[in-house]
Amino acid sequence: MTQHSSPRLAAASERGMALIAALLLMMVMSGLAIALLASGRIETAMGDNEELYAGARAASEAGLNHTAALILQLTANPAFPLDALLNGPDGLVNPTNETASVNADNGLVTQIIGSAGPWPVAAGSPYSYDVRLLDDDDRTLKGGVAFTSVELTAMGAGSPSDVEDGLRFNDINHRLVIRSTGTGPRGTRAVLEQMLVPIEMPALLVDGNVSLAGNTHIAGSQGSVHANGTLTIQNQSVTVSEDATSTGTLTTPTGWDPGGLESGGMPRIPVPNIQAQNFKGDADFYLQTNGTITRDDAGTNVVCSAATNNNYCRDFTVPGSSPAAKFGFVYSTSPAKWTLNPGSLVINQDTYYAKTDVSITGHTGAALSLSIIAEGNIEVTGNPDLQPEPDSEIQFVTNKDLRITGDLTMTMTYAGHILVREQIDFFGNGDLVGQVVVQNVPSVSNLVTGNSVSGNFTLTYDGGLEPLAYTVSGWRETQ
Repeated sequence: MTQHSSPRLAAASERGMALIAALLLMMVMSGLAIALLASGRIETAMGDNEELYAGARAASEAGLNHTAALILQLTANPAFPLDALLNGPDGLVNPTNETASVNADNGLVTQIIGSAGPWPVAAGSPYSYDVRLLDDDDRTLKGGVAFTSVELTAMGAGSPSDVEDGLRFNDINHRLVIRSTGTGPRGTRAVLEQMLVPIEMPALLVDGNVSLAGNTHIAGSQGSVHANGTLTIQNQSVTVSEDATSTGTLTTPTGWDPGGLESGGMPRIPVPNIQAQNFKGDADFYLQTNGTITRDDAGTNVVCSAATNNNYCRDFTVPGSSPAAKFGFVYSTSPAKWTLNPGSLVINQDTYYAKTDVSITGHTGAALSLSIIAEGNIEVTGNPDLQPEPDSEIQFVTNKDLRITGDLTMTMTYAGHILVREQIDFFGNGDLVGQVVVQNVPSVSNLVTGNSVSGNFTLTYDGGLEPLAYTVSGWRETQ
């Protein structure tokens, strides 16, 4: 039998398969190319979106930082009313009617920044931020859901007087939320929030070095001491019920221990800018350098003049006092100074602003309810009993030094701020109640040159005074 091969048919069949395979490969390659092109476009778009969002988020951070810095600058003045930050540019608020027209601008920071927002990050930048302040019990922070009574109580941090009320324009616990919205091209938006909180200050805070000696006792539930410089405990008889800390070196006798933390190298605690002038508005009467007591800072509304008779103002009955009470102040010259020497007199309960040095001497009998703010030194001798006037938490504010050498007693029921711009020197026998804050600026006065507490001094502080300084705590991203 003769066999014949068919090479032409085989070649034609193979060429057909090769064509189909080539077409299939081209289709796959085209699909891959299209997919890669689409993926590249998506990646590019995603990159652009990430870049835009990063810019908006950075703008939001800039808004937080800018506003926080301005607020912390304002609150460096201890007399700054924190509630005013919620009141908006018009300074008005209706805490019980949220829809009242006066509340429309509440929370705006126009009056802080100085112009209306939104504010560009930089001139010509496509990114900007807008900022609003919210009370920490504002229900918008919970998506419109009201805070529960348990949550409101927790906002008081254990203090019944600081429990919030759920009213968005009525701050009670001195905590506010800064909300910053950053925006960019294509409607990009980022919202960040951080909280402004009060700093818990110790019973004794010195922005520098301080020495405790003798039978000094820092007592109370907030009876801590902190020095932003060095803290020196001179002997074992010094006691501190809570923390004894310093930013610099802490030196203590062997075996000495406070009731709480004992440590050097701790973070600095911010100290407010202490200026007597910041508290002028609290004064009921002004002790002038010319020997007159006036009702106004300018000195035109004269109530009493001691220029010709030093004892005249001491025995002068304060107009409108009920029951009738005396000023108790004596004026002297070279240098100008007012001395409170009450003896057995009934002294009026007021806040006095002195443009001179002030001295308190002698025995006062019953506790005197008065507050003294002085541009000069304050020196206490004798054994007076004092407490802040009923409408004030200020006991002393001085632009210079505070020296207490006698047996000063302060009533436990009424704590007061003792704010000193330069230095303190406490010795003798004294019982102080409240908080002592020393800014420790370079000395203008030479009455005191270093900060020390010695003798048989007790400083007791259980908290409850208005905050003197604030900081920002934590943040969150809400959008």
